[in-house]
Amino acid sequence: KFWNDKNNIKFKSAYFSNFLNTWYHGDYAEIKKSGDIEIIYTIDAGARYYIKKIITNTDTVFDKKRTPVYQDFKKGLFYIYDIDWGDASPKEFKSEPENIDELPISADIKYNSNYKNLVIFCHGYKGFKDWGCWNIVSDLFFSKELNFLKFNFSHNGTTLSEQNKFTDLESFSKNNYSIEVNDLSRVINYINSNKLNINYENIYIIGHSRGSGIACLSTQYHSNITKLVSWAGVASFKERFPDDKELKEWRKNGTRYIYNSRTEQKMPHLYEFYTDFINNEEKLTIKTALLNFKGDFLSCYGLLDQVIPNKYAFDMAKWATKSSTFGIRTNHTFGSKHPWNEKQLPIHLNEICLKTIDFLKSD
Repeated sequence: KFWNDKNNIKFKSAYFSNFLNTWYHGDYAEIKKSGDIEIIYTIDAGARYYIKKIITNTDTVFDKKRTPVYQDFKKGLFYIYDIDWGDASPKEFKSEPENIDELPISADIKYNSNYKNLVIFCHGYKGFKDWGCWNIVSDLFFSKELNFLKFNFSHNGTTLSEQNKFTDLESFSKNNYSIEVNDLSRVINYINSNKLNINYENIYIIGHSRGSGIACLSTQYHSNITKLVSWAGVASFKERFPDDKELKEWRKNGTRYIYNSRTEQKMPHLYEFYTDFINNEEKLTIKTALLNFKGDFLSCYGLLDQVIPNKYAFDMAKWATKSSTFGIRTNHTFGSKHPWNEKQLPIHLNEICLKTIDFLKSD
């Protein structure tokens, strides 16, 4: 730390301003004609390291092209690190339908065999896996040694060829909570089948908004989910339906439309969306799922959220046995939006991510 540096402002500016949440400073590295790399480690009395292959604290092997140079602030280790090394680039894959009424699920994963745990992220209503900042979120979690998988719910209105646009409103209209719970199970089962040839010790689920409710419900079917995180999550799907008058209109017309102000589309919902919930209410009750969840639960919320009431965060934390809450003065999407053209996360979403990462990596 620096002397007389209130709130570590000068310290953070000096070492953390170049790369998100990553220590950076100006030590030098020289590639020799032999192919060895000489790193001038000025912090430790000018000690020099001569290496052909560099093995870090994560036991990852790097070759001489792995630049630039970073330092792991928490562990005090110096190493060559490239944000796109090895398996860091997302690998796209899809889960093909197993039943006639299913649609394909598109997904991507950032995976390193040395990272022992897997995070699965569930997007929210009128969202998709590459919405806004979610790719930067994936990068951040992966940089903290957490494998990260995100996917599109099969009936979210996107297609395999148009994954960032709602071009399939017919499928969107047929969506319901049961389908989304099944989608998440399909993803987990696909991973468990080892079709991707990956290894992990624990599955952690993060869900945003409606995706949080789906994440909670999935714990009823997958005991290997050991940690669960809600970001501005829904605590009751039943409460999200309209009042009796609108329900009667919905039933009469067969379809109810929700306006998407970003895309200027009228998003259709068939009345079967409601009847499916009524017919499966016991299985789709988030409270029941959380009362039976034995793992650790973190509920994050925005104090200025005008979409989901803050009460939901505390309700969910009350139902879960081992739970905690984290509130921050921000909106429903934690300061993010779509499209997001910045290279860094908005400050509040970044704080939510760091809190979540600490929670997932804690014993």
